[in-house]
Amino acid sequence: MRRLSSILVAVAFTAGALPAAAAVKRPVAPEDLFKMALVSSATISHDGKRVAFVVSRPDLAQNAYLTAIWVAETDGSRVSQLTRGEHDGEPAWSADDRTLVFTGARKGVPQLYAIELGGGEARQLTHQADGASTAVFSHDGKRIAFSSTSSDEAPRAKVDWKALGFAKPPAKHAKSDIRTLPWPRYQLNGAGYL
Repeated sequence: MRRLSSILVAVAFTAGALPAAAAVKRPVAPEDLFKMALVSSATISHDGKRVAFVVSRPDLAQNAYLTAIWVAETDGSRVSQLTRGEHDGEPAWSADDRTLVFTGARKGVPQLYAIELGGGEARQLTHQADGASTAVFSHDGKRIAFSSTSSDEAPRAKVDWKALGFAKPPAKHAKSDIRTLPWPRYQLNGAGYL
């Protein structure tokens, strides 16, 4: 009897869904892409009760994807937008699950921000000239590691200018683009040595 009632319920749902699906069937149009939101970077809190994730939406006027951090209860009871920035991403939970640190590009280059889940505004944590990203909390929650690029100043040219007859080096030759690397392994990525 239970199996028969399950089959009848399934048939009823299928019968109700078929005419509606047939009525809306059409080819996908390019403008449909602007109606889609993409979800990424999901990370579950340490207690397993919440998940933070990034929602990306295309913005035709800015010709960009706008991203914000959202938080959902894992039991499905609540989903809410946490940040209102246009370029927020990479959420990371604090050890006590009361704070989220994220990357936000609000005033130029991306920096790290922290926001309390209990409410309030996000506060900027880093002020790196070339930006900061990929925050990871220490196990005790007292420190945060992050990635950042930096550019080193060009070294002074290693030339004996006096032997060449100069009292001081000419301004355009005082610095050199030659690097002496003290380690055997390096990588050049177009922005500098890593």
